[in-house]
Amino acid sequence: MNKNFLRCLMALVVSLSSLAVLGANPIKVGVLLPLHNDNGDGFRMVEYYRGLLFAIDSLKQEGVSVELTTHNVKEGANIDSVLQKGDLANSDIIFGPLYSKQVSSISMLSKLKGAKMVIPFSINTPELNSNPNLFQVYQSPEELEDAVVTNFMKLSFKSNDCQVIIIDCNDSTSFRKPTFTTKLKAYCDKQGIAYRITNVLQTDKAFVKAFAKKKTNLVVLNSASSPKMLEVFARLNMVREKNEKLKFKVLGYTEWLMYEKFQFDNFCKNDVYIPSTYYYRSTDPRVVNMENKYRFWFKQDVQFALPRFVLTGFDQGYYFLKGMAKYGKNFVGSANQKVNDPIQTPLHFKKVSATGGYKNNDMMFVHYRNDKALELINY
Repeated sequence: MNKNFLRCLMALVVSLSSLAVLGANPIKVGVLLPLHNDNGDGFRMVEYYRGLLFAIDSLKQEGVSVELTTHNVKEGANIDSVLQKGDLANSDIIFGPLYSKQVSSISMLSKLKGAKMVIPFSINTPELNSNPNLFQVYQSPEELEDAVVTNFMKLSFKSNDCQVIIIDCNDSTSFRKPTFTTKLKAYCDKQGIAYRITNVLQTDKAFVKAFAKKKTNLVVLNSASSPKMLEVFARLNMVREKNEKLKFKVLGYTEWLMYEKFQFDNFCKNDVYIPSTYYYRSTDPRVVNMENKYRFWFKQDVQFALPRFVLTGFDQGYYFLKGMAKYGKNFVGSANQKVNDPIQTPLHFKKVSATGGYKNNDMMFVHYRNDKALELINY
């Protein structure tokens, strides 16, 4: 590992007095992640780890003390030899690993010792069904699609004044999105909800004909690409010009959050709902403070990524450690165990089975309203 890189990383660890001055009964935390500057995985996990350290520092200000043990676990590492060192045996909670193939051995330790184990990114964790101490943060794409369909339709059909319009964008590069619209159609069929299918290349007359005049039109594209999104927005402008009384809203895709800076007005004009498990608000004072703090300590900007890794590390670290400080070993991350207002990523866990662990099932819609106000609708 680069010496300057290591020195910079450890400078923050030493400075956080919560790691050096431990109060009574500190929470013992183990971290097993690739913490290096050899590749993208290392860069991202170092930033996540720094966010975790910021969370520990914040909790120290609230009187919560933490004892931290960290291992740099690369992709090809022998995880069993790391665990044999014994310094993780008394952990109250373990964050990691990044790689699914390393989960099994750590899960065995977690189950044996009764330590909570947070899987921060992986979704391939069969051990979730047999380890009651395991917490999986991310949902699979299929699970998230199901939640988006169900929650958006229930949100929209509180009164029976809507019609679904699926727009074929003729995008040969969009592989997953047609599966989403297939699920949407199946839901509509099961619930007896009418829907229409149109094509972005149809004539103006044929395109306008698909829209209901006396109902709110719920528009869904079968592509998440930026060019196709803009093409549909242009067609919707034409629809408005033909009949300004027509009402519609658009269900977008998480990828559209990348375009928010440049398409905010378009999103608001088209009453767009973007499903997501996070929302990065650059103007949030907590975000500004965190990013300034990051620059001060590490002489560099936070990586451009959605979601931001430093905020992910902070939210996960603060959530679990604050929860354990408040509820002890009984903390399971359920909706009725109130912990904090997250900066970027809400977390609420639900038990997957009688003998298994917990999976985060939180999701939201980022709603860009016609009045240019932003609304976060959490589930």
